[in-house]
Amino acid sequence: MPAPSKIYLHLYNEKKVSYSSGNTIHLYWVKEGNYPLIHELTHVLFGYTNGHVTQEGLAIFMQDSYSERNAFPNYQGDVHDIMSYLMTQEIIIPLETLLHEDQIFSYSNLSKDSYSLRWLAYIESASFSNFLISKYGIEQFLKIYDQPDLTNKINTVYGKKFKQLEMEWKEFIQENPAPNEETIHGIDSQIPDIINHLEVNKKELLKTS
Repeated sequence: MPAPSKIYLHLYNEKKVSYSSGNTIHLYWVKEGNYPLIHELTHVLFGYTNGHVTQEGLAIFMQDSYSERNAFPNYQGDVHDIMSYLMTQEIIIPLETLLHEDQIFSYSNLSKDSYSLRWLAYIESASFSNFLISKYGIEQFLKIYDQPDLTNKINTVYGKKFKQLEMEWKEFIQENPAPNEETIHGIDSQIPDIINHLEVNKKELLKTS
């Protein structure tokens, strides 16, 4: 994939959401050291045009693989462990919903509800993408990365329907015992508050599931 010849980096100490646009990266939380440089660099180098699931999934995979920064959304915690705990609490958004409702991933005008749902969408995208990369290889994953009509593209590349791969992912997550609440809450101070908000309000927030 063609990469930009120059990448511009802007650093801020404010506690806002980092983002990239074209060949420019805006990083926040610099003073605390929680900035997702590898995450945003992945967006710039690999492109970001269609949907969010594979794009955010790969960016978090790369952030975890090549950085020691405690960055959003998993703060170096194992995404599969976090996902396993969420599943035991029946906190999950159908992947089909994540493919078609882009506003879940939006970082603009975030309320407590939208921030929590956005965090959940990132964790699910990361866990699902990590599963595909680990089981089927990065080469196959890059064939579906940033592709329109992802459900059909997955069928072509993997020879399996999207729902089948989603079921394989869930079965993989549930193979091992879910970590306890103390382990999950110990990853980062922000996570307990987010999970608690989702647990208390899941009937309303996750009504699409």
